Amino acid sequence: MTKSNSSIRCSVHDCKHNCAEKDCCSLDTIQIRAHNANPKSSTSVDCCSFDCKCK
Repeated sequence: MTKSNSSIRCSVHDCKHNCAEKDCCSLDTIQIRAHNANPKSSTSVDCCSFDCKCK
């Protein structure tokens, strides 16, 4: 079983770091990037640690 980091909640099941059974990330840390200089909502940011399972 992959270790899960309950401090990083994630429901992106297409990411290879996602622990689907707990909706957590398996990484110790993640990198978040804003789309612009003044983000106003969660749709204005991305998880740069995303790694698609499809690879």
